[in-house]
Amino acid sequence: MPNEDTTVPDPAAPDQAAHEAHLRKVCFRASHRGFLEADLILGPFAREYVGAMSPADLAEFERLLDEPDQDLYGWIVGIKPTPEAFDTPMLARIQEFRFQAHAARTRVE
Repeated sequence: MPNEDTTVPDPAAPDQAAHEAHLRKVCFRASHRGFLEADLILGPFAREYVGAMSPADLAEFERLLDEPDQDLYGWIVGIKPTPEAFDTPMLARIQEFRFQAHAARTRVE
């Protein structure tokens, strides 16, 4: 009798692969915005956190990425008032990350 592969394919595998590809695209999009200052905040934030985001958080992050660079960067660093629709916990997380990332880059060892 020939040796048959009786492995049952995991039906979630294609969805998992698609999800991982989507996360890679989000990270790329966050770090290649064409505005260096935004890239330096959003790229590292995405690489660190998108993998653990809930679907709702990921959608909110992507909604922020849809905004123009100058506006989003201004909201993050506080030089522009944040519209109420974007004054969300996700933006607050990015703002806090900005301070943590800056402190880590400027720490003297």
